[in-house]
Amino acid sequence: MGKKYFIAILLLTLTIQNCDSQKKNNLLLDDKQIACYVIGECVLDRGVKFGMVGDSWTDLLYGTNYIETLRVQLEKYYGYKIVGSTRGGETMAGALNLNSHLRVIDEAGSSIRYMLISLGGNDIQGNVGSYKTNGIITEKTNRLKTYKANLKQMIATGNAYKISKYGGDPLLWIIHGYDFASPDNEINPASTTTCRTTLKNTGGFTDAQINGTDPSGLGLPQLFNEYNDTLKVTTTEEPYLKYIDLRYTLGAPAANNYSSTPNLYIDCIHPTSVGFRILGEKYANAIMGLTKNER
Repeated sequence: MGKKYFIAILLLTLTIQNCDSQKKNNLLLDDKQIACYVIGECVLDRGVKFGMVGDSWTDLLYGTNYIETLRVQLEKYYGYKIVGSTRGGETMAGALNLNSHLRVIDEAGSSIRYMLISLGGNDIQGNVGSYKTNGIITEKTNRLKTYKANLKQMIATGNAYKISKYGGDPLLWIIHGYDFASPDNEINPASTTTCRTTLKNTGGFTDAQINGTDPSGLGLPQLFNEYNDTLKVTTTEEPYLKYIDLRYTLGAPAANNYSSTPNLYIDCIHPTSVGFRILGEKYANAIMGLTKNER
């Protein structure tokens, strides 16, 4: 036993001497537990291979499980056991600042092998007024650049942390893109999501840009495509990153202005449980292929 383990045991012994006999029995620790609790060297195995950091596409949407988001799809219908930090409205920047990915690695334990990422929608569509203030091209370029840098940082810091804590190989990070919006689905006109009225009144987009028919090539469908293309390109730069393309899963043909089927959405950007069921099948099948059907 090393010197630092001896010091740790000595400290614990001094503490236990002041406890009653029942507490003494509860404080009998082995070397691994001492290393984890006192020195911070944890090698806990909870049997969880999948972590997740996500937004409302994986969270309890609107605070309820009435809508079965992607995380529910994986756990309920495909038997995945997931430790996650999923929160509606979360951004890549926000999750990185909170070290959400590191906390997931802590909680999952030493068996973790994969990290599922469902982040980016809020980074791209949040605060749409900035598109009007700064111009669509400038704002879009800056957001995608920042998002890509944050994604790379999350992977780098996450893998470094996992290896330093548990050893072994780096995690495989699996990120999905988003299907096209349903901008005319105005179930909640007061919503801050990117419905047509919000895009026009707050974001400064024209109808042609929302429909993807603007001759300049600027618009909402192009923004979704460039976001997905950014993810795809990043996989060529990050060997431990895989990308799942979910576009065109819920409709969105060019003839329909790249708008997803309204009755599969509860608002502009959040699918119904039926919509998530369709997306979940495609998502789960892709994950199975990338992970050799591990659970």
